Amino acid sequence: MKTVFDNKTEAMAALYNDTEAANIRFDSLLHSFSNLHKFADNAVLFSAPGRIELCGNHTDHQGGMVLAAAIDKDTVAAAWYNGTDSVRIRSCGQRPFSVDICRTMPIYEEKGKSSAMVRGIISYIKSHGGNVCGVDICIDSMVPAGSGISSSAAFENLISTVSNTMCNGGRFSPLEIAVMGQYAESEFFGKPCGFMDQTASAYGGCLHMNFSGNVPNVLPVNPQSLTERYSIFMVHTGGSHSKLGKNYSHIVSEMRSVAEFFGADLLCDVDETEFYSCLSAVKESASDRSVLRAMHYFEENRRVLNALAALETGDINVFLDCINESGDSSVLLLQNVYLDYLHDKSLALALALTKRFFALSGCKGACRIHGGGFMGTILAIIPHEFSCEYMQYMQNVLPSCSLHHVTVRNYGAIPLCITPVKKHAH
Repeated sequence: MKTVFDNKTEAMAALYNDTEAANIRFDSLLHSFSNLHKFADNAVLFSAPGRIELCGNHTDHQGGMVLAAAIDKDTVAAAWYNGTDSVRIRSCGQRPFSVDICRTMPIYEEKGKSSAMVRGIISYIKSHGGNVCGVDICIDSMVPAGSGISSSAAFENLISTVSNTMCNGGRFSPLEIAVMGQYAESEFFGKPCGFMDQTASAYGGCLHMNFSGNVPNVLPVNPQSLTERYSIFMVHTGGSHSKLGKNYSHIVSEMRSVAEFFGADLLCDVDETEFYSCLSAVKESASDRSVLRAMHYFEENRRVLNALAALETGDINVFLDCINESGDSSVLLLQNVYLDYLHDKSLALALALTKRFFALSGCKGACRIHGGGFMGTILAIIPHEFSCEYMQYMQNVLPSCSLHHVTVRNYGAIPLCITPVKKHAH
């Protein structure tokens, strides 16, 4: 069985800054796996990262462009064959469940549950000529659910990579891993989405992604001009967007209503000049908010290209301007920073306080809404020398928030290594 690293020590050194903490985490995972699975002496270790979206908010589902990166917060698993017709899963802090690999149709009662994602992945693999097999999987995640850094994509890619490695000899590419995760989330889990999240997690590294064709164009980007001078923070404000699926669906449907006015399925097939020349008629056919969200799409696509060019040439000031403009557009045009009917406006508050920090400290930085929006997380890009000051400032003025310094991870969803499972007395 092909794995990326020869042993656990090599894997820990390559993936994690704190190897001691990583070893403790994986030892605990293997201990849990030994309680779940009593029939093998070995387990394959797997890892799938979360992701950050640098620029390109809510454009992927319209065939747009995104600048994104995998990060060092990941979801990991130990797995081995169980000789049954079930995938059996135990996640830390969650109720264990199993999925019959012979049942490949969506089950209504499973919508919104992890089992639906697993069933969707099984269905995709079978329908595309792949094999599925019974495995036991024990999971631990450092990607907080509902925080906007793609806990669902990390989980989907992890399950897909387990099946790809243990049942299919690694035949599916990173792009196919991403597609099967998006398929499972939209068709089985019940959340309409693009597959930027899954793509960034599957490939790893920093990426420029163009979703306008039948097959996405995914190109690696060197983020050094950013990372050598700036720290990237995910500021989780405490709220979860896990129950806001309808609000995300409205963004998708409203953008598509504008595309449909022009006889297209997606906004990537609509000419921007024609859109503005027909603005009054589009407004009457769709809605004011649909028009605003379409304006965001067109402007955001240009920003991604501008941000990419700035990153590649090392013009970090222009890059930061693009990120700030993206954040402003999400407030004014996309309107996914807060919901009127929710009392919680912590995302808007975190953005305002971060901008105030820039003004008070005199440093050049950037911030914007992150991920789906409405609740969850903002992205903040802070000069290294101001990082500690920013963390202390935010914890003082917004004590309910939690800050996570993240780094770009070069590896996507991968099988790490095979490691002996230590048997424990019961």
